[in-house]
Amino acid sequence: MTDYTTMTPQISFDAIHNEAFKHVLVETLKEQELVDQFCRLYKCEKPKRRNHPLEEMVDQITGFRQHQWNEFFKQFIPFVHRVVYMPLLCELESKQPC
Repeated sequence: MTDYTTMTPQISFDAIHNEAFKHVLVETLKEQELVDQFCRLYKCEKPKRRNHPLEEMVDQITGFRQHQWNEFFKQFIPFVHRVVYMPLLCELESKQPC
């Protein structure tokens, strides 16, 4: 399987500075089926909300919550860049499917 989850300098740059890519990233996060299948294929997990507010606060204070999101996005951002954003950009620029 091709490794679509390696963060490159270009992907990092786009994630910070490219408004179009940021928009695509936000929209893909709204697609629960895409996120679920990504997690299944790449054996990662999108952080879930805790049932109890105290658990949520402990996770935030200890940095565990941030760590969970960092691990998820470390794989999800490059995946979206290569599998969703780049083909979409190619299609828009060439006016035909890529």
